[in-house]
Amino acid sequence: MTLNIPRDRPKLTRLELHAALVGRFGAAEVKRLGWGDTLIIVGVRGYYRDTMGVVGENDRGLYDDALFLVGPSEFEAFNGNTDPSKFRPGRGDGAGKGMASLKPGIWPAFQFGKHKQQYEALVQTAGKVTVVRDGLDGAYERTGYFGINIHRGGNTTTSSEGCQTIPPDQWPRFIQRATQIGKAVFGARFRTEPVTYVLLDGLK
Repeated sequence: MTLNIPRDRPKLTRLELHAALVGRFGAAEVKRLGWGDTLIIVGVRGYYRDTMGVVGENDRGLYDDALFLVGPSEFEAFNGNTDPSKFRPGRGDGAGKGMASLKPGIWPAFQFGKHKQQYEALVQTAGKVTVVRDGLDGAYERTGYFGINIHRGGNTTTSSEGCQTIPPDQWPRFIQRATQIGKAVFGARFRTEPVTYVLLDGLK
């Protein structure tokens, strides 16, 4: 069956998102990110925390989060998922490692490229990120290159082992607009320039 996706796109405005970022990181840091000058992607984990799934909890396997494309004059909101699709407790870094969730923060770690060499997406090839893994002895962090991409999800699953995913019917618009903004701000370098992704854990 099709996953429960919010009927409407997130309603947060550009000014409200800017205020949330300033409140979290400070005005100087938001300016350093290039707000108003470049392409920034912002995810808000738990955007629909109290209206989807279990009230007061951040659910997995639902498109209950939000992603925003921010350009010099562009701003567009999308439903999305910033969590893995399921839980998998584990240990260490090998085959038995725990499922990864991207840690909230500022990650200038993405570039335009191919997700699993299949289709255009934002891929984690420009820098390291920190993930929090499900642990048999408690959650644990790891920093590195994990293929935490921003890509198309599915109709019956969010299709994530830590990636940030967009519902399939919204994905074409997302990648089209991201590419347009990327080409406008980066020019011929749009495939090699890092794209910053900022992940917020809620808005409060």
